[in-house]
Amino acid sequence: MTRTVAMGQNTTQRLNGLDALRGLAALSVAAFHLTFFRFVLFGTTIPSEFIATTSATRYGYLGVHVFFVISGFVITMTASDTTAEKFIASRVARLLPLFILCSALSLIAVTITGHREPSFALYLANLTLAPEAFGQPFIDGVYWSLRCEVIFYVFILSLIFSGRLSELLYPLCLGWLAVCALYGFGLLPSIMRRAVVADYAPLFVIGIGIYLWRDKPNFRHMVLIGLATATAILNELRHLK
Repeated sequence: MTRTVAMGQNTTQRLNGLDALRGLAALSVAAFHLTFFRFVLFGTTIPSEFIATTSATRYGYLGVHVFFVISGFVITMTASDTTAEKFIASRVARLLPLFILCSALSLIAVTITGHREPSFALYLANLTLAPEAFGQPFIDGVYWSLRCEVIFYVFILSLIFSGRLSELLYPLCLGWLAVCALYGFGLLPSIMRRAVVADYAPLFVIGIGIYLWRDKPNFRHMVLIGLATATAILNELRHLK
């Protein structure tokens, strides 16, 4: 009982720290879009009041990378002690209502600004998180990150359904990293890149590795973190080309 209480206290402290980290990541992404990216996207001049800050805020997109690492950690922690039904219910309750609302607000915003024609087909296609499959663009490009999250959830959910999460997680992460490395070297077809989130999956695996190492510190978990970090760097270098 003492051990259980201690673990519970550590978990609470850790999650409080993660909430603070999430907040900082969200602020960095917001600053990136508000002070830098929106001007680059529309080819307009960055206002003078933002010039001094853009040297820092232009890298705010890295907050998304932080979110993915945190997600790898938290979702693995959640999955280690839940059923498939509870996992699905939790993810749907957290994401779907807000996504439906935000997509509607995004459609209204792009319609008012004249960037898109109002279209119910566009809205419905976006709710699938794969609007390209229906010949539609994203209402708002930022939803690409949510698609990455959902693909990661499907990966974890498949392991929960198998009933062998603890056995298969490590070797499947290694296999996932191998596929991601193919992307980094320019050897992976585009359709495969999207299907397995090859450009960002190593960030989720870093989070998984950190969780595994925290739960049971050993050399192989450190190796997983190291390989995932190296693959993530390789893929970022490809993005810069």
